[in-house]
Amino acid sequence: LSYIYKAIVLKRRDKILKLPKKKFDLKVVGIGNIVLGGTGKTPLVIWFAKKNLEKNIRVGIVFRGYAGKARGTLIVSNGENILSTPYVAGDEAYLVAKKLTNAIVIVDKIKERAIEFLQSEYNCDLVILDDSFQYWSIKKDLDIVTIDAIDPWGLGYIFPRGFLREPKESIARANVVVISRFDLIENKNLLKLIEEVKSINPNSKILLMRYIPKKLTDASLYKEYNLNILNGKRVFAFCGIGNPDSFFLTCKNLGINVVGSMSFPDHIRYNQQDLLKLYTKSKALNVDVFLTTEKDIVKFNFLKNLNFSLYALSIEAEIFSEGENVG
Repeated sequence: LSYIYKAIVLKRRDKILKLPKKKFDLKVVGIGNIVLGGTGKTPLVIWFAKKNLEKNIRVGIVFRGYAGKARGTLIVSNGENILSTPYVAGDEAYLVAKKLTNAIVIVDKIKERAIEFLQSEYNCDLVILDDSFQYWSIKKDLDIVTIDAIDPWGLGYIFPRGFLREPKESIARANVVVISRFDLIENKNLLKLIEEVKSINPNSKILLMRYIPKKLTDASLYKEYNLNILNGKRVFAFCGIGNPDSFFLTCKNLGINVVGSMSFPDHIRYNQQDLLKLYTKSKALNVDVFLTTEKDIVKFNFLKNLNFSLYALSIEAEIFSEGENVG
């Protein structure tokens, strides 16, 4: 099956790449990956958008809306107000809209239409296309691909045997390669990975990204708490993200007393049955606090009968140039 999938993907890709690309009169930046699952795209989107918003650049961000119910063009945020929910827009689009209150965030599966909408309706100077490395029909001013330092090549095989969406040689198309979670592997392995990236794409800029836990937040994302409120607490950690082990490892590295954990499917739509699962698994553990990710906690704002202490670990991306001294 893996070989069949690979043949289909490459045939479709090569066909589209031969066609003229749609060009727009504004800056278009794509941020994506070549594997299924989490590689750190969302923190990178937030970081990149923030840098440009700080320069008073009018930023629009386009998501596909995974696990959401949006049809056509959906405005998640108009740069002033949140106009949707995580269940309609998808958790990633909603989270970014909550974190970047002055960015225009929309969901649209047809990215050409989305760019035209952001240009005509909001006069955006820059459009960031999330998960767009495999969207080959648009001319991008910058194509950024993220790879996870722990498993950069998705077990080395195209889906379904592995997790690659397309061969690793595809990163040759990227202008920038961002290696996420570089701090969680040995330096010799990082140097080896950097050399491998350079052998595939000697012209790309290589950046290193790590995640720094800054604080805790509640389901509104507006209230903030110091991490030390978890000191001495028995914590139950859970999440529904593409790479759950990365969250649990972060908790461990912070020295949080995690007495139990549970992972749910990526983009899960939490319901009362899921709450029951959490209650059941944690009942005998004398849990004081439940801890999850920001992507997960925004969906709990819409659940009733939430009678336990719940926080999310709020992280920020830190970016370094390859070769830069990292403290």
